Amino acid sequence: MTDLGETTTLAEPGGDRSDWDSYVMRWGKTHCEFGMSQYPGLVLVWLWIAYGLARAGRAVGLRPNVVTAFRLALSVIVVVMAAWRGTFLVLAAVLVLISSVADVVDGALAMMTGTGSRIGQVYDALADRLSEACWLVAFAVLGASAWLVAACGALMWIHDDLRTKALGAGMVNVPIITVGERPTRILVVASTLLLAGLGDAVSPDLPVGIVTAASAAWAMLQAAALLQLFGAVRCALR
Repeated sequence: MTDLGETTTLAEPGGDRSDWDSYVMRWGKTHCEFGMSQYPGLVLVWLWIAYGLARAGRAVGLRPNVVTAFRLALSVIVVVMAAWRGTFLVLAAVLVLISSVADVVDGALAMMTGTGSRIGQVYDALADRLSEACWLVAFAVLGASAWLVAACGALMWIHDDLRTKALGAGMVNVPIITVGERPTRILVVASTLLLAGLGDAVSPDLPVGIVTAASAAWAMLQAAALLQLFGAVRCALR
């Protein structure tokens, strides 16, 4: 079986190798300080897809902020789809995945075109939080209890704020990938909406149980992630 951690198995799509290496290096500096050989294989595959799409976007003159606005709009539509229920929930799951791809593409596009800026980073982070808020609203619309949805949101955002505060306190990087990072959130939301859509075809009562169970699992994951991150930050800053 091929080791997915080996970067040599991923040929750079439609460009020279040096550009691909440069992109991965710059991505690493904005997320963590791991070397390329230390990235999980799926992360490299994900970056490879984003890099290829960003190259295509650059060729047609696409701007990073347009992609950011597009993915935020998709997240708003997810709430509408949740209200319509039925097969629209399956479509909502697809929109979550498309939005997550756009999330990586806008950053890749900014890196490749040299149009990245501090305000762009603010827009990107804001779009992330608003997208997650939309997903939580979609869960509430489907019947998840308000306190459980609020707990998920609070734990997510405390987790992200802790990382930001640690960096602001002088931590050079936060060398840990917790179980509650954004990819985990995307998988939880997309899979839950898909199952809710399939369950709604069986019984209109099933989506409520599905989103409630998923919300509880999500909250536990985020609590574990917060403990992971707190332990890493405490060891690094004390």
